[in-house]
Amino acid sequence: MEIIDLNWPILLKLFLSHVITDFIFQPDAWVNDKKRNIWKSSKLYMHGCLAGLLAYTFVGSWEILWLPIIVGAAHIVIDGYKSKFEENLTIFLVDQVSHIIILTLCWMVIVQYNFQDILKLLSLIISNDKFLIYIFAYSLILWPSGKLMKKILSSINIKFEENIDTGYKNVGLWIGMIERILILTFILQNNYQIIGFLFAAKSIFRHRYNGLKNPQITIEYILLGTMLSFLIAIIIGLFSNAILSSLEIKM
Repeated sequence: MEIIDLNWPILLKLFLSHVITDFIFQPDAWVNDKKRNIWKSSKLYMHGCLAGLLAYTFVGSWEILWLPIIVGAAHIVIDGYKSKFEENLTIFLVDQVSHIIILTLCWMVIVQYNFQDILKLLSLIISNDKFLIYIFAYSLILWPSGKLMKKILSSINIKFEENIDTGYKNVGLWIGMIERILILTFILQNNYQIIGFLFAAKSIFRHRYNGLKNPQITIEYILLGTMLSFLIAIIIGLFSNAILSSLEIKM
């Protein structure tokens, strides 16, 4: 079965109905009411009914009467259990992934797509050379690159001022990962000029350290980390582009 036979618009409509239900048509008052009353909250059931109704309307296949019932009931159960916990990133991700799984299963039933077909599709994607190169490149810039940068920077013996504000825990790590993802993406899309704007934007933040007694050391250390991060991402990006180009020539 070819990918074009999967009727992707139905899946996209289901996802769009979820986004509208959860992030546009759900006011804060509803969220707070669900947290206070959980299963006794009328807003919980109103939200579930809205989710089912929008999914049914967006798909537009009026003979699928089970769709609003399944989507609405799943929304009520997932959001009800979520309301028992303190909101954080983990709970948010589990909540959204749960909704995505339910909607994907509904889509599979609608298009009469079974798990064997899903396995064939996954096998087709995984066996694609370009897909493997993308996965390899993004994996390199995230974890091995971070480890390499940490070892290089830790080998430099720099004594910072005792009262220097180093920021929140792991924020620098996330900034580095995000900037390498952006750089690699720009290079894979052959948008090299945007990398210059990214570097210029980040260099602005070095001025926060100008008030220190010896700001030069801190600024140079941050600049070194930035240059290393950019260099690693650029090398991996150019290497990946070279491999992708060679594959296109062979094809």
